Amino acid sequence: MIDPIGGDTLSQLIKHLDYDGSVAVIGMTGGNHFDSSIFPFILRGANIIGIDSVYTEMKVRKHIWRRLARDLKPAQLHDIKQTIKFDDIETHINNVLEHKNSGRIIIDFEA
Repeated sequence: MIDPIGGDTLSQLIKHLDYDGSVAVIGMTGGNHFDSSIFPFILRGANIIGIDSVYTEMKVRKHIWRRLARDLKPAQLHDIKQTIKFDDIETHINNVLEHKNSGRIIIDFEA
């Protein structure tokens, strides 16, 4: 798994790791602390891997970005996003707050 959020989200992801599973933590927008026990790590051989890109050379970053845009790009990526007009934002915010949304919302300010 890849966790760009951290905090409580990481706590929940750890509970769902399979035997010998790993979660790569790449962000902490949800907080820099998480609640867990030692059991997933001992009983299931779970791993947490911290990913730091701050000191990665620009040449390496560009190579990775190209791969993400091409051969590593998920085929179903277009299925998990929707584009909305700015005028429709209130409806979509309410849907997000009521947990009626999945995926990502892109706001088109020129539509």
